[in-house]
Amino acid sequence: MYETKSEKELRKELERFKRNPSQSCFNHLKYIIQNSNEKELLRFLAVEIAKDKSLSSLEPFIGDNANTPPYILEELALSENPLTRACIAFNPGTPFKSIRLLGQDQNEFVKLIANKKPFKKGFISTLLEKLEHIINYIKCLLGF
Repeated sequence: MYETKSEKELRKELERFKRNPSQSCFNHLKYIIQNSNEKELLRFLAVEIAKDKSLSSLEPFIGDNANTPPYILEELALSENPLTRACIAFNPGTPFKSIRLLGQDQNEFVKLIANKKPFKKGFISTLLEKLEHIINYIKCLLGF
């Protein structure tokens, strides 16, 4: 299997962390994940974390990154880790069907986040909302 230079370097970092799960190694990987804007690198990390439970502490950071591809967020929405599911519920890139699923989560915190998440509105709903606001403003001015 072909790995990019970034993936090879990251694999070395993951192996180092598995051998020595120190706080400094963890913080270094956390920084890499949080600051990555490479979708393929985030996919690579998600796959590696799924393969090895010793890396599961890094999973929430994948779910929290706004650049994580939607299909990865869908998979992570099924995670056993409630913190990961909460990050997925809060992530603006999470697909609607995953948000709906998380809105019925067994964890109350995850459920609360998913049910309070504002969804992107389409043109029509935005227009109707503004129209309603204008009508209410006019009613207020007229004393109704």
